Amino acid sequence: MISSRLRMLSKKRQIIWVNINKMGIIEDELSSTQLSDQTKVTVEYNEGDIIHIHIGRFRMDCSVEEFEELATSTKQAKEDLLSVKDGIQS
Repeated sequence: MISSRLRMLSKKRQIIWVNINKMGIIEDELSSTQLSDQTKVTVEYNEGDIIHIHIGRFRMDCSVEEFEELATSTKQAKEDLLSVKDGIQS
C-alpha cells in the first residue's frame, strides 16, 4: 500500500517514488564519488536527520540509524565476499 505521503509514478518503465508533501532540504553533502562505469554516487544529510543517497537515477532516504545499519551490512558483505574470493584463489 502506498503511504499517503508518497506517490508512485511510472515513466518509460521506470518507477519513481515522489514525496508529495515536502522535498528534502540539503544541509550537507557527506560524500560524492564516481563509479568505474561513470555512475555518480552522492550521500547527503537532509533536514530532519534524513540521509539521502543518490546512485545514478536511484534515490533512497533513510534515517541516520538505518544508514548506519546499511553501512555496517555493506562493510560485512564486502568482507564476506573478499573472504570467499580468497578461499577460491588459494
